[in-house]
Amino acid sequence: MTEMTVDEALILEIMGEHPGLTAFGMGIYRELTAPIRKEREREFEEEREALRRSVDDIVWTVQWLERNIQPIKSVNMKHSSYRLKHIAEVTSPNHYLYNGVFILAALALGYPAKIPKPNEYGIYLKPNVHFGMSERSIEKARIAAREVREQRAREHAEEGRRL
Repeated sequence: MTEMTVDEALILEIMGEHPGLTAFGMGIYRELTAPIRKEREREFEEEREALRRSVDDIVWTVQWLERNIQPIKSVNMKHSSYRLKHIAEVTSPNHYLYNGVFILAALALGYPAKIPKPNEYGIYLKPNVHFGMSERSIEKARIAAREVREQRAREHAEEGRRL
């Protein structure tokens, strides 16, 4: 893959192509439990806005994917966007990524994707997306993330002993 430049225009373009994409993923968390339609609509717009404001995290995630995850033609159903974002966020500057940030970054890079469709009422029952990502590179990234977490735990324990 060639290195990609991510800007607000690209983010808005991808969000336009995927109108159900929010910071949460596809749809919103309370889609099935929010009793009032206007409340769901407000939450949906807030989640869309949170994703639009996540430019730095999207840029970082695009770079992380380019460095770590090899694309493949077929969609890998073993790992959802939610699981993959947990691997990536270990080394992210904020140590947290929205599921939607990971999804948008992978879509920007053109990974093949299996995106859930909303039901007849426009409600997404599943927020996660699956991508055409190499199992070998995912496993390598998962091991690297585990090593970082273990190193942080050792450093934290050492700090506690010094106090």
